[in-house]
Amino acid sequence: MHSFILRSLIVTLIAVALAACAASNQNLAPEQAMTLAETSIRQAEQVGAAEYSALELDQARQKLNRARTALQNDENEDAYRLAEQSAADAELAAVRARVGRSEKAVAEIHEGIRALQAEIRQ
Repeated sequence: MHSFILRSLIVTLIAVALAACAASNQNLAPEQAMTLAETSIRQAEQVGAAEYSALELDQARQKLNRARTALQNDENEDAYRLAEQSAADAELAAVRARVGRSEKAVAEIHEGIRALQAEIRQ
């Protein structure tokens, strides 16, 4: 039951984060979108995305590098799109990292409860 609720919460958080990202960044220049992506990647790294969501974090970095290349080639629309995708991937990685840390904490709490219950029974 707790797992179902937690997973539903995860899906909702991811959807909200991606929608907020898309809605708030529509009028940015490619350079601004790239700065936002860089910030999102740093934030994801700070919350442990390398441990809990390495794939999404790696995708965010790759898309940011591709955005830089596109910008150098004066492909501004591609640069903007890739930077925006990079930021979304990084935000997804951050959300998954937070969820992973929360799930780990819940598991530790449950283990502590089981240990206390075992002591009480003895």
